Amino acid sequence: DSGGNGARGSQISSSPLVVAGFGDGKGKIWDVRVDKCVGVLTEHQQWLVLTDFVKGDRELLTGSLTGEVRAWDLRRLKTSLRTMDVGKGPMTAMAAHQTCPLLASGSYNQFIKMLTLEGDTLSVIRYHDGILGQRIGPVATLAFHPCKLVLAAGTTDSLTSIYTAHFPQAS
Repeated sequence: DSGGNGARGSQISSSPLVVAGFGDGKGKIWDVRVDKCVGVLTEHQQWLVLTDFVKGDRELLTGSLTGEVRAWDLRRLKTSLRTMDVGKGPMTAMAAHQTCPLLASGSYNQFIKMLTLEGDTLSVIRYHDGILGQRIGPVATLAFHPCKLVLAAGTTDSLTSIYTAHFPQAS
């Protein structure tokens, strides 16, 4: 028990570690091989909306409701490696790509921000493609395809959108 409300978790199938983020901003890491908590992350002050492994399971990303994202070296959990501020307004969803250094952040304020793992903004999605160009709804969930550059987004207006990377064709 972390003392906080609710939990959000993450596990990579090849990793023996399970990470849970709690409503009080704490994150706990369990090693399923020994059935024991092996680390507690205490630098966040708000609800964790993301715990995800990146860089071949060497780093852990945690993201809070305030839009603060921290990167952790799994070998040294006392302090985070870096902190990124990914946006204004409440961050309600986040996803990290498993093989490409990409991060997607979604907000109740109706936008999705694509970032590098260092926190540099690559693009912001505010509208659906097409002739009407309707504004996207408040973002509830995000997920990357494990191998392809494809992002799925679910919004509270009951729509699911799929976004892909478009590369210019060589002539």
